[in-house]
Amino acid sequence: MAEEETKWDDTLEEWMLHEGFCCAAALANKADGGMYAAAPVANEEGWALMFKEGDYEGEIPQEDDTMKKITVNEVTCLYEVGQMKDMSQRPE
Repeated sequence: MAEEETKWDDTLEEWMLHEGFCCAAALANKADGGMYAAAPVANEEGWALMFKEGDYEGEIPQEDDTMKKITVNEVTCLYEVGQMKDMSQRPE
């Protein structure tokens, strides 16, 4: 499986980064939100740019220009986005 994942990392780098429009890219499973490929490949830089493991605290801007603290879990968030039928179901 690791060899197949490496091929996807290389494919992402070729298709998404070589033209210079993106600085990083990743692929995730719709079924569970788990990421399985990231680019740039060198030194696993794509993983460092695209993924943070576990729960962490973040902030999101509010309409009144304040910031709201939230707990972020990237795998859960990607899963929820993959299950959306429309934008009214987007995760916070």
